Amino acid sequence: MKKAISIYGERGALHWHQENPNYAAFSKIGMPNQIITRGGSIQREGSLSNTIIGKNTYEAIQSGLILGHASMIDSMLEKIILETGTNPKIVITGGLGEVIQPLLNVETEYSKDLTLNGLEEIYFLNN
Repeated sequence: MKKAISIYGERGALHWHQENPNYAAFSKIGMPNQIITRGGSIQREGSLSNTIIGKNTYEAIQSGLILGHASMIDSMLEKIILETGTNPKIVITGGLGEVIQPLLNVETEYSKDLTLNGLEEIYFLNN
């Protein structure tokens, strides 16, 4: 049987699960969930660790996936710029675009709804 502890208050709750003992979830009414780590700071759910080398498995996997992909994207963009000899406008979009974009060294712009905006523009051009 998996053990869990939840504490509820007037303005929020704290949840801890034995299968992931180094983390607790803190929910405050009207605010995004936060993750409290053992020996670490409180982080918003989905936020990145402050270090490249994780202090635990969770942070190491997070660093490898997010920072590794950001480095890969950065490298490809730099190679494309060098190969073409141009300075293109680079737009980052998609689910994790908002997370990846600030980690890039290459100058980029973030557009949350690029596809929807494009479809809307096409619609209005044709009507």
